[in-house]
Amino acid sequence: MDRSDLQRTVESLRHQLRIQRVPISRSGGELKQYIEQHQPNDPLVNPVEKAR
Repeated sequence: MDRSDLQRTVESLRHQLRIQRVPISRSGGELKQYIEQHQPNDPLVNPVEKAR
């Protein structure tokens, strides 16, 4: 690796350190709640009727 590759790697690692981590036990529950709230309006789950 040359110097510029190492600098990019270090910058990427610094950026990753600043990301707020959330436990999967919490984010999984939030995701499930979001899906359940939006399911009635989801066109993939409830197809839109075709106009004739």
